[in-house]
Amino acid sequence: MRGLHTYVPSLLINQHKIESLLDAVAYVSRLNGVRPLFDQLIVNLKSREEKGIIPPKFVFSRVIETCKNIISGIPLPSDESNALIDDFSSKLESLDLAQEDKEVLLKSGSEALNQNVKPAYESLIAFLEDQESRATKDDGAWKFPNGNEFYNNTLKRTTTTELTSDQIHEIRLKEVERIHGEMKEIMKEVGFEGDLQAFFTFLKEDDQFYYPNTDEGKQLYMDSATAIINNMKGRLDEVFLVKPKADMIVKRVEAFREKSVSSAFYQRPAPDGSRPGMYYVPLYNSRNQPKYGMESLAYHEGIPGHHMQISIAQELDGIPDFRKYGGYTAYIEGWGLYCENIPKDMGLYSNPYSDYGRLAAELWRACRLVVDTGIHTKK
Repeated sequence: MRGLHTYVPSLLINQHKIESLLDAVAYVSRLNGVRPLFDQLIVNLKSREEKGIIPPKFVFSRVIETCKNIISGIPLPSDESNALIDDFSSKLESLDLAQEDKEVLLKSGSEALNQNVKPAYESLIAFLEDQESRATKDDGAWKFPNGNEFYNNTLKRTTTTELTSDQIHEIRLKEVERIHGEMKEIMKEVGFEGDLQAFFTFLKEDDQFYYPNTDEGKQLYMDSATAIINNMKGRLDEVFLVKPKADMIVKRVEAFREKSVSSAFYQRPAPDGSRPGMYYVPLYNSRNQPKYGMESLAYHEGIPGHHMQISIAQELDGIPDFRKYGGYTAYIEGWGLYCENIPKDMGLYSNPYSDYGRLAAELWRACRLVVDTGIHTKK
């Protein structure tokens, strides 16, 4: 989801603006820099393997497929679409430059993709296909050298507590039980006949809870998510004194990586205000994004969730940069979870299924901590 193979095109497409000739030249320069960057990445991957660290087998197919998506349509010119050249070309179109200058730049970009980007990805794909043959299906930090020490250090750093893996495992099992109890109350409210597992199946399989898995259906999802965000923007004065200066938009995850992105996420705005915060939604399969989960997801990832916390932090004056741009997962995600509950106190989640979606999001997090500790220490 956040590997270097997707970070490069994501940075260029979403963060690298082209507002001048120098910006366009810099874009081409970055394309040419992909090959030495990936050469270094492969050196690092080899070094890790020498130390006994190889990703689990299931990771490889997803990364390789995404790499192939990124270089589809190269070499250029091609009848196939390519996300990077499409992005570069569209940004050049809006630039106030003579057409012949744009054509020279476009040619330079095409050459960079042909001569450096494609070979870089092909080298990485070849290395990963070779390494995949040596990967195992054992998933978890326990299998690595000093794996248990590494995981304990990770827990301490992530949670900022002294809680052990066993303690976290037990806390979250109790949380699952609590949330299941609240879900049963919603099940009664909507008059569902059956047990909780049957209710889960009903919510997962009934078409009424999903937009169609079509371009039109996905646009409907985006429009609805934007409406939820805009409604919350208009009500922030009811609960907050300080609001971010930076705007925030809802964006669909790009086609080249949306298949390998499992959940929605947030990307911070540019500190100078030149780029808004972005609430990203992966819509490769509409069945992964139920309607009843839309409210809690928008409040968590967008407003008043990650956007307010991260944007306000980086807009503050008189504090050091590490406080503006650093972060502890326990706090960041704790704030996101808190912000799923604020709207309930404001009278939102009027549909009981949306309130179920809020609980489902909370349950997902509780389950993740059971699963995480289970994978990494309990094998």
